[in-house]
Amino acid sequence: MRDYFNAKNYAHVQNVPELPSLIEVQLESFRWFLNEGLSELFDEINPIESFNGNLKLYFPGNIPEAEQFGLKYWFEEPKYSQEMCLERD
Repeated sequence: MRDYFNAKNYAHVQNVPELPSLIEVQLESFRWFLNEGLSELFDEINPIESFNGNLKLYFPGNIPEAEQFGLKYWFEEPKYSQEMCLERD
């Protein structure tokens, strides 16, 4: 039979690693998506072709056609403020 009263307790950790700022992790991820991720996504699906090959649809990205046709995307200020959205909810 084991001696449970002499068991060692490892629950108390002396050096607790510092946790990253979770808000900053989310903000950095969103910044990456806006600056790089969206372009990469557009590049993956460019171009969308019709079934007979007569039409092609291009999205802005890092492809030569995007520059050739002047395709760009941007983000404008939101139509409603954060407070207004919370009120409307």
